[in-house]
Formats: sequence, C-alpha cells, structure tokens
Amino acid sequence: MPRKVKRHVLGSASAAFFAVLLLTSCAAPEAGVGTANPALGQCRLLQSPDEADAVSDPSPPVACTTEHTVETYRVAQLPGPVAQQSVRPNQQQLRVRQSSLCADGSLRAYLAARPRDSVNGFATVSFFPSPQDWSQGARAYRCDISYRGVDGTGSDAPYALDGSLQGIMGRPDSAKLRLCYLASEEPGKAGVTGRHAPCSEPHLAEDVNAWFTMDRTLAEPELRTAKCLPYVLEFLEVKALPQGVRVVPLLSTDNGASTLRCAVGRTGEGAALSVGTLAPLNAKAAEPPLELAGRVGGGQP
Repeated sequence: MPRKVKRHVLGSASAAFFAVLLLTSCAAPEAGVGTANPALGQCRLLQSPDEADAVSDPSPPVACTTEHTVETYRVAQLPGPVAQQSVRPNQQQLRVRQSSLCADGSLRAYLAARPRDSVNGFATVSFFPSPQDWSQGARAYRCDISYRGVDGTGSDAPYALDGSLQGIMGRPDSAKLRLCYLASEEPGKAGVTGRHAPCSEPHLAEDVNAWFTMDRTLAEPELRTAKCLPYVLEFLEVKALPQGVRVVPLLSTDNGASTLRCAVGRTGEGAALSVGTLAPLNAKAAEPPLELAGRVGGGQP
C-alpha cells in the first residue's frame, strides 16, 4: 500500500487545461545532482515550495514506481539568442519564453492523450541548468508534469504518485485521472454540473474535452445535445452511439458566464452510477497500476 502523505494546501489552482508554471527564483540551487543532462521519463519527489522555488532543480531522480510528484515529459535545448548568453538569463528573460517552451503537444503525446481525452487535472513546470552548468555550456531544459486532481476542491497542491504517467491515458488506470461529473438533471435543463470527481469514483457522466461558451444557438436542450454528439462519437471512436450510452450536455456557470461541457454517460445513470472510463483503451493495465498517495506540499509544482 502506498504511504499516505500529509495534506498541506496553500492557494487555489487556475481554471485552465494546463497551468504552465516557470519557477523564477534566481537563487543558486543547493548542492545536488547535475542539471546539465535531464532525461525523459525521470521522476522526482518535490515536497515543498522551497524545493521548487528555483529556476533550476538539482534534486535526484527517484524510481517512478515509488512516491514522486513530478515526471519529466519533455527535454529540449533552449532556443534562440538567449541560449547564446554566457551567463544564465535572468528571471524576466526566462519568463517571457515560458508559454512556448513546453506547449508543443509533447505533453499529450507523452500521456497518450487523444484530442477528446480531458487532461485538465494536470500542471507543468520548467527547469533550467544551474548557473554553474550553464557556464559550462549546458542549455537543456526539462518540462515536468504534476497532477493536481479533478475533484473541484481548487487545491494547488500536487498528488504524490506511485507509477509512471507515460502512456497513462491509454490504460484502464487512467480513470483515476480523468474528469467525471456527478450532475443533476433538473426539469427543463439538459444537465447542470455538480461535484467533479475522478472517473474511478461513482459518477454520472465523463468529460469529452469539448467546452463551448453558451449563446442563443445552444438555447434548447436538444441543440446542446446535437452540438455535443460529434465530440462524444469521436471520444468513443464510433460512428453511432452504442446501445446503453447517451450524450450528456452539461451547463457550468462561473462568474456569471455559462459554458456547455460535453460529456458521455450510460443510460439509466440515475439508478446506478458508473465507475471507470468509457474511453477506448489501447494498452493493458499497468503492473502495478498508478496510485494516488495523497497531496503534498503547498502549491508548486
């Protein structure tokens, strides 16, 4: 059984598919492993903001089958004139590049996520060579992923994971990370989002990564169902809805703005909640499967 980790939450998570965070302290990292040659697929256990509050991370990798909070999904060379500087760029020079360094589709590829697979419970963070490694010619940076959860608590604290995230969305244990809903269906409405839950817990509908701003073209329930149908079919990889499966258009209101969230569920959900994902899976269950060991730290990574 994985060791439980004490929960300590500070702050709130951003409402976005990905929170791409560049850690910006300019202080030199503490002694540790070299930062010149990061490797794809390495895992690390970063337990506090102090450990992460640096441009560089010298913490040693750990086996991904043991507790960790981040996993490296991309390694690349820093591009452009900034890489030609003999001294490591300052906070501002690195920050302006944060939106492009890790947002190239490599995350979804690493997770084996299809276009309709929702991955909004994740966050990414970038690390760069230490000043010493930079002065010796190192220009490689790494992009790490952490998992924040889809339970709607607004927690910024990552989970400690036991097991690798590589290829996770093609495996049955991806249900632990997928976004599902416990939705009410009130008279005259096509579904109103309620509590969020991972799909490994009992739920009424599963998100298919298709959200739309509400307007007059979506005023009627049947119009919302028609809008969501193509995305549900794409998610299921079928041409027609299978028997026992339905489109679930859900309405979400945030700060006065309404959003249509397309989801899929089984018929008769009011009598029996589903557990697991409806997504087609292209990989066998991992041995052992991914486990969530509890939340760690206070917000980053």
